[in-house]
Parts: sequence; structure tokens; C-alpha cells
Amino acid sequence: MSRALAAAGAAALLTAFSIAAPASAAGTLTAPDEGELLGDGAAVTLSITYECDSGQNANVFAEIAQTVEDDRVASGNGFAAPVDCTGEEQSVEVSVLASGGFFAFTEGTAVARIFLATCTVGACEQVTATVELELVED
Repeated sequence: MSRALAAAGAAALLTAFSIAAPASAAGTLTAPDEGELLGDGAAVTLSITYECDSGQNANVFAEIAQTVEDDRVASGNGFAAPVDCTGEEQSVEVSVLASGGFFAFTEGTAVARIFLATCTVGACEQVTATVELELVED
């Protein structure tokens, strides 16, 4: 009898938690096709467009990697947190600081991976975009 009550109690508890944690929409993300070099390549600024439901909490992350002289790789990451969720399309500027191997970014093609992480009570989701983009001087 106690096993049956325990199973019934566990089922009721799971049902209560699943009702209390509504599903969330992951949002949308548009990666840029260009990044602006800053400080002689010490950083790159990206303008990232995103959309998430009003009431969600969100963060935008960016990573860049670029082959530079002698097949070395300049890389770095940056983020904007928290960002506003209004249910409308918005843009945010993210600065990516060169850090991997301590090589500067240069004009030319690079690869960027952009993340939009959205959360509501009890659930988080992520949208990712990986793109080639051009790094340009201002």
C-alpha cells in the first residue's frame, strides 16, 4: 500500500512541476555578415539582431575565429547580458576581444558563432548561428 501511495504522490508531484514550468520559445537570431575592427584588431564589434518573447530573460554571446599570418588563429569571445525581450526584433552590439593565442584580428574573412540564450521560469533554450563574415576597418 505504501508503494502505491508513494507512486501516486510522485506522479502528482511531476504533474505539478510540469504545469508550473511552461514551455518557452527559443527566439530568433540573425548573425551579421560584417564585423568592425577596433584598436588595430584587438577587438571586433558585431551588430546582432535577435527577437525573444516579452517577459523572457536573454543573453547574446559571440565567438570569432580567423586565420591570420603563418596559419595562426586569432580568436575571442564577447557577450551582451542581459538583453531586452520585447517580442519585437532588436539589435545589440557585442564586442569580441581577441584573446586566443594573443593574435590580432585583421581585415578579411572570419568565422563567427552567435548564441541567443533565452529563459523563462523553469526552462532555458538556445539558438545558434555559425557564419562566415568580413572583418573591416571603420
